Amino acid sequence: MNWQDGIAFELAFWDRFLRNQGDGWPEDYRRRLDPELPLQPAYVELLDQTPADPVRVLDVGAGPLTMFGKKHPRKTILLTATDALARAYDAAHPRAKGRGPAKS
Repeated sequence: MNWQDGIAFELAFWDRFLRNQGDGWPEDYRRRLDPELPLQPAYVELLDQTPADPVRVLDVGAGPLTMFGKKHPRKTILLTATDALARAYDAAHPRAKGRGPAKS
């Protein structure tokens, strides 16, 4: 089995997730769309170690909506979310294109 063998499953999962506002995970859906979502504590600790502000973060493999937190208590986060299937997500859900605080 290789990565391409799972693409259809991955697209079907995200299709259900987006059409049904999280399907079985409505809280996860809401958090992904929350522009005020606090940065996870482990990342706050990590980013506190850099003098950079703003801090640029690249979320690779983010799916159609990143779950990475958007707000650090002391720094500005410049988040770029990307996914190898981003074009497929946009094609399947053109109305959602550009939706969310950091969409792939």
